[in-house]
Amino acid sequence: MTSSILESSKYLTQSEKLFVKLCKYDVTLMKDPSKTELLKSMKSALIDLSVHLNDNLLYIFFSHLNIFYLLNISSGNQEFIRELFENYKFMIQKNLYVSGEREFINFSEYRTILLYALRLKEFEWAESFIKRFEKHHNPEMSKNILNYSKAVLTFEKGELDQSLKYLSTLELDDIILKLDSDALLLMIYYEKDYIDSALSVADSFKYYVKSNKILSDQVVKNQSDFIKYMKCILKHKLTGMSSFDYEKLREDISNNKTVRRKNWLLQKLDEIHESHSNS
Repeated sequence: MTSSILESSKYLTQSEKLFVKLCKYDVTLMKDPSKTELLKSMKSALIDLSVHLNDNLLYIFFSHLNIFYLLNISSGNQEFIRELFENYKFMIQKNLYVSGEREFINFSEYRTILLYALRLKEFEWAESFIKRFEKHHNPEMSKNILNYSKAVLTFEKGELDQSLKYLSTLELDDIILKLDSDALLLMIYYEKDYIDSALSVADSFKYYVKSNKILSDQVVKNQSDFIKYMKCILKHKLTGMSSFDYEKLREDISNNKTVRRKNWLLQKLDEIHESHSNS
């Protein structure tokens, strides 16, 4: 009610009325992120107001918007991935990640941006992104983050030996890096047909996830599901699987909304099915 009165007030400028709308979108989406029709409205308002808001406010509102997008993507709305990526590009263009009091880019945000760029096969953009922020990481993590970035980039480009090389240089004190690195190593071994080594990594990865007391229940489930599916796919890579088992596993993975690296798992499963169907 109050926001409607403010929006129609003759004492506010157009930009002030738009700011009231922006706040209303933000609060509404905080209560219910599934109201996807408001995502574009909030983004449009933010872009229109970008010349009026300071960097800190822009960063805060865009960060909220990105969280709403991420929540919808994690619920299965993959069509929002490109829009989320464009949000990140706009924020980088505006220098929002390292402005004001933010001397270094937050690693969690950096990682999310990089992984979504790679998911969209934006390899050239990802390379320039890595270079752009090379000097804007916490010095204690800078070298590790750079090698991690190059490991995931080269993997997505199919340069497996290079990816292994970068992976071998990482110091795995950070939990996020440890989880990502174990998963990446598992996928590299799969691609290189190192089946026994991959199964060994899967077992040690599973033990680490299950025994770690810091990880949330949801993270444990997400990672454990990935390992479970990965082990199943590994065991069938050389022998193939029946059409019934293939359909059952594919449906299980497809319906799992939180498993990590779902698209990669489905791709590998399809490759196994097609390979053994044609042999």
